[in-house]
Amino acid sequence: MRTVLLVDDNESLIEIFSLFFQEEGWNVLTAPGGRECLKLLEHDCPDLILLDVMMEPMDGWETLRHVKENLRWAKIPVAMLTGKALSQKEFESNGMLFENYLVKPLSKSKIILLSGQVIDAHNKVQRDAEAARNKGIDPVIIEEYLIVNHRVILNQRISASLALQGFTIHWDLAKDQERLREIEKLFAELGVSLS
Repeated sequence: MRTVLLVDDNESLIEIFSLFFQEEGWNVLTAPGGRECLKLLEHDCPDLILLDVMMEPMDGWETLRHVKENLRWAKIPVAMLTGKALSQKEFESNGMLFENYLVKPLSKSKIILLSGQVIDAHNKVQRDAEAARNKGIDPVIIEEYLIVNHRVILNQRISASLALQGFTIHWDLAKDQERLREIEKLFAELGVSLS
């Protein structure tokens, strides 16, 4: 059973999204703010964190940075959940820290689908990285694989919506895709079976 941690200071929204996930068989944890999220993570490890951006006193960006700075929680995928468009500054400051940026309102089917996709993609990459570690591949190459893969996936997920808002991602997607293919080829040549 998958577990999602919903972090939002809007109690009604938490109730609605909790019901959506529970109806689909997910385990749901909730936190009404950033501090409560961090406290909950001390004893629970969800498969995904859905994190609202606009909260007080600790907003979603600060909460996200705290999650990613903690070695125990850093690998938990995070999707930002908000009613506002992502700004260029927010993306440049935090783009490598989250896996998706979901703009409310969201239907039940869409939030369940997108949440599942984030978890599936994250788990695949982690399995591939672990297989590479087990084959003794240079940790620097594995870390590059994780970074480049993240940029490619994030770009695919949100670049269209960002373009509509009038800004671009400064990562060279074609270069990242080519490098990702090179690393995956190296992994295959060294006997790493990519999932």
